[in-house]
Amino acid sequence: MKKLTTFAAVAALAMAFVPAVASPASAQSLAVSAIVAQDHSMRSSKLIGMDIYDDKGVKIGKIEDILVKGSASEPVAILSVGSYVGGGQKLIEVPISHINLKADKASMAATKADLAAMQAWKFQGLAGGGG
Repeated sequence: MKKLTTFAAVAALAMAFVPAVASPASAQSLAVSAIVAQDHSMRSSKLIGMDIYDDKGVKIGKIEDILVKGSASEPVAILSVGSYVGGGQKLIEVPISHINLKADKASMAATKADLAAMQAWKFQGLAGGGG
C-alpha cells in the first residue's frame, strides 16, 4: 500500500510541476537534480523533510508530508512551522505550486509571520479507521 501511495504521489507531483524550460541549459540543471528528473517528474520522497526558506534565505518551515487528493486537484504540502513566541510547532497546508525548487533548495514567497498567521492543519484520519 505504501508503494502505491508513493507512486500516486509522484505521479500527481509530476503532473503538477511541469515547469517551462527556457533554454537547454535549464534542462541540464533540472536533469542533474536529486529531486526533479529530466522528464520534470518530482520525487516526493526527496521533498518530504526538506527545509523551506523565504526569499532572503531564512528558514521558515519544513515539508512534513505531501497529500494527493482523489480528484484532479493540485497536491498540497503539509509544512511544519513554528518556534514562535507564545507557541510551538504547528502544521499548515499550502498548494505545492507555491514551493519553488532551485538547485535542490525549496523556497516560498512568504515570511515566518505569513505562515504563522495561517490556519493550522490537522490530520482527520482515514475512512475506515486507518489513521
